[in-house]
Amino acid sequence: MKRISPKFRIKEIRRIAPALAGLVALALVGCSDPTAADAGKQAGNPVRAATSQPVAPRTAVKQRAATTSFPERCKVAYLRTSLDLAHVTVDSAFMNTSGTVTPTLPQPVTGPLTGLPAFCDVTLTETDAAGNPIHIDIWLPTTWNGRFQGTGGAIYSCGPYDYEMAPAIQEGYAAAGTDCGVSLADRETASWALKDGRLDWPLIDDFAYAGIHDMSVVGKAVTKDYYPSPLRFSYFNGCSTGGREGLVEAQRYPADYNGIVSGAPAINWTQFIPAEIWPELVMNESHDFLPSCKEIAFTDAAVMAKIWEGPVNSQGKPLWYGLERGASLDGLAATVTDNGITDGQPFPITVSWLGTWLQQNPSWNWQTLTYAQFDKLFQQSVSEFSNIFAANNPNLSAFEKDGGKIIIWHGLADQLIFPQGTVQYYQRVERAMGGARQAESFARLFLAPGAQHCASAAGPAPAGPAQPMASLVNWVEKGKAPSAIPGAVTNPVTNAATESQPLCRYPLTARYRGHGSTLAPSSYVCKA
Repeated sequence: MKRISPKFRIKEIRRIAPALAGLVALALVGCSDPTAADAGKQAGNPVRAATSQPVAPRTAVKQRAATTSFPERCKVAYLRTSLDLAHVTVDSAFMNTSGTVTPTLPQPVTGPLTGLPAFCDVTLTETDAAGNPIHIDIWLPTTWNGRFQGTGGAIYSCGPYDYEMAPAIQEGYAAAGTDCGVSLADRETASWALKDGRLDWPLIDDFAYAGIHDMSVVGKAVTKDYYPSPLRFSYFNGCSTGGREGLVEAQRYPADYNGIVSGAPAINWTQFIPAEIWPELVMNESHDFLPSCKEIAFTDAAVMAKIWEGPVNSQGKPLWYGLERGASLDGLAATVTDNGITDGQPFPITVSWLGTWLQQNPSWNWQTLTYAQFDKLFQQSVSEFSNIFAANNPNLSAFEKDGGKIIIWHGLADQLIFPQGTVQYYQRVERAMGGARQAESFARLFLAPGAQHCASAAGPAPAGPAQPMASLVNWVEKGKAPSAIPGAVTNPVTNAATESQPLCRYPLTARYRGHGSTLAPSSYVCKA
């Protein structure tokens, strides 16, 4: 796992943070190396999407004129009196004027997040219909830009992550995060999915879709109550699991946000998550676990070819995509060598999905898996969980009708989530929405050649901390649709941008003009 210096500033944390939870998991597997515009988005009385579980009604917040100062409003007594939200309790509220937040376990320990504005830190608990407590954090900066930003999760957690909320309030947003009722400590194992040996469906619903929506409703209600001026625009920002949550919002709750950033989205969950074990299965069935040096040299052509081709069923027909050539093998084809013996170290997320979720067996030994069993488990994953988890509904007509805009981006060297799954989804959106021109009027895909999971690598990722949110805001509020978003390769040691290059809207790619510095974005043009 990459260590993050406590001296890092927020912009540096923000640049690498979206990949952080994935890197934590990799460590476990032995890596070797204006008001009207927002009228339809305000918290009224939204209800959850149809589900087999009973749903408690949500009550609207009553906006009150501000008669007190920010410090006076940043108190539990004031908020409890002014808010009218069913099944929601204000737990704490305090004004943080230190300029610093230091994440503690079970969050990833990034070191102090510094340079923060004074803000009111509010924590609330919402109780779902089954009695599960859902914790919500809301940060309300004293200097506010009139916008709200919901933040997303990582792996098997929704959050809240301080390193996601901190850069949002630095830019003047009121920010919110939630745990969706599940513990951050279980973000790799998802042990919370089982209750008394059976799937805990109410909690699963909270994690899969309902928790982020409820955070959005509560977060905007608190924001409207706290500030004397109106909430103008609402945005969501997430990568990986957070990217999936953004698309869930667009699909299930299209009125929640004016704009959404969905990075490396963990959509097609029920297909790509089981597919993540394919490289380890190939090596196990071949009795040939490749040491890292051997993987890099590609000395075992047959094993590597089968890994790159991706999973197939018992009849040899493709089930999903494989790793992209050029993507790091340390994510899904990790091995460890001890005393001369090399063994597989699969990504824990796929192991817990196949064991805990599909078989209700947290102790399942992945090395007993055969190709035939994999085929059956893959089909079970798709049939049993797609309605809840897949998040790949291409019909975004309600989101479009409500005026929403969404930027989706994905690194083409993603070592954890197969980028071709995102490309396939966007192509389906184009077809469902009546063609490419209609789709790109509100939804645009940007591919990042050489970028890894939620971060730059050999190629650029969106240039943090401002991008791609700045491009989205310009689109939503000024009507300027982005043809490209600024990208950068950042040195992980010096934190300096070593290359700047535009990331073009799909299906275009950045081409060098033939003159000028290859490090300057002006030297590139977007072409088919």
